[in-house]
Amino acid sequence: INNIEPCAVALGNFDGVHKGHQELIHRAVRAAKRHGIKSAVFTFSNHPRNMIPGQKSVENIIYNDEKAVLIEELGVDYLFDIPFTKEIMTMEPIDFVKGLIVEKFKAAETFCGFNYKFGFKAAGNVKFLKACAKEMGFVANEVHPVSVDGEVVSLFSFVGFLSSMGSLLFLLFLLLLSYSFLKQLHIINSIGKQYQS
Repeated sequence: INNIEPCAVALGNFDGVHKGHQELIHRAVRAAKRHGIKSAVFTFSNHPRNMIPGQKSVENIIYNDEKAVLIEELGVDYLFDIPFTKEIMTMEPIDFVKGLIVEKFKAAETFCGFNYKFGFKAAGNVKFLKACAKEMGFVANEVHPVSVDGEVVSLFSFVGFLSSMGSLLFLLFLLLLSYSFLKQLHIINSIGKQYQS
């Protein structure tokens, strides 16, 4: 990765690019425009949990190229979509922040969810990131969960709703899944309530 300009970086897995993810990315895009810098998303092309021995495999709900299209449509300048490797998995949190976020991705400002974890054994968290920001001269922002009708938008609520539909309806739902629906993933909560009533 060469010739990267200073940027506001959204950090996370962003599988599904649901409403909560969109809000986090929008904040990075708005900050970049406000400060006259580039906007960026830093994510992994494979799910980090799949690198951990003994952990149940996590399947992405959209393909990487679909995720890239959705992120681009949000107005992002750079997409740092790199493989989660053993080297990254064993990085000390301080090296993750300094070597990747600051030096490689030129972060002037970062945005992440309240539960963002990074570094060896997921030892790095938002509090640690904010401490690094003070030392290394960038701004770290914690973005709180997005709620729709009083429910937090997440991949887990989405999967829970699908599993409650039953296998036949679940298969039909997957066959009908489209870009437009994925972009409005937050409507799952209201649909789920209608289905359950």
